[in-house]
Amino acid sequence: MSNYDYDENGNSLGDNRQNKTFALGVSPLVNKISKIAEKDESSCSYGGIVFKILFFMAFIVGGFVVDLIIHRYGGEVFVIDSVKNMTTTKLEMYIGIAALICFFLGTILASFIRPIIPVAGTIAFFSIGYIIGMLGSVFPDYWDIILIALAVTFGLVLSMAIVFMTDIVKVNKKFYLVLFSVLGAYLLAGIIIMILYFVPATRASVSYMLNSRWWILLVGAIVVLLGCMFLLSDFQTIKMSVEDHLPKKYEWLCAFSLTYTIVWIYLRVLDILARLKSSK
Repeated sequence: MSNYDYDENGNSLGDNRQNKTFALGVSPLVNKISKIAEKDESSCSYGGIVFKILFFMAFIVGGFVVDLIIHRYGGEVFVIDSVKNMTTTKLEMYIGIAALICFFLGTILASFIRPIIPVAGTIAFFSIGYIIGMLGSVFPDYWDIILIALAVTFGLVLSMAIVFMTDIVKVNKKFYLVLFSVLGAYLLAGIIIMILYFVPATRASVSYMLNSRWWILLVGAIVVLLGCMFLLSDFQTIKMSVEDHLPKKYEWLCAFSLTYTIVWIYLRVLDILARLKSSK
């Protein structure tokens, strides 16, 4: 089928993929993918993208399992807190530091250098899996919130998939305007709070506010809203990539974007639950 639209006189109205890009608004990832005019005999498919998402997820689980093994068999055990049964090993600690660095470097490189996404993304997701496993191993009292955060994240992903497939929310220009408005307000509020914290006259009030349960719940609600909107944006990107028959290599970009969003939601939910637990 032709990618060009025509008026009643047969004059070309341009590439309909470009029209779709304009309609979708300001999403950088959507615009980046939609501007690609090339086609390939082997184009993006839902099955291919799902396979690559599961591939990344498998490495997250793999990193998690590796930490559990190292924590148990990694050599001499160091007791951090005997009362809370907090322990680690020197090997686990060193790998944890390396994993943290690899996660940040891997996500940055994968975000800006598309051809290395399969490698950089794999390293990043394996590293974050290791870090999550290390949190559970070193802080055994937090195993419950690690599992609860997983259940909440799964529920959010499933709910947003249903919302997207049933067209309850339209992912269009207005949607992206709301998304980036909320994100901008969230980041701006964070910057203002950080500045006020370093002002001696307001430090005590800001510290009290940040540790209050109502503030934690408010931030949690905003984080959940942002996470849900980013999921819908990723679903739309995947849909466009498949329907516009983009080359199969762009499956990695779609898979990395969605997997990273899921990881971001999980980590934010985990942080909120941890703060709620410590505020009791």
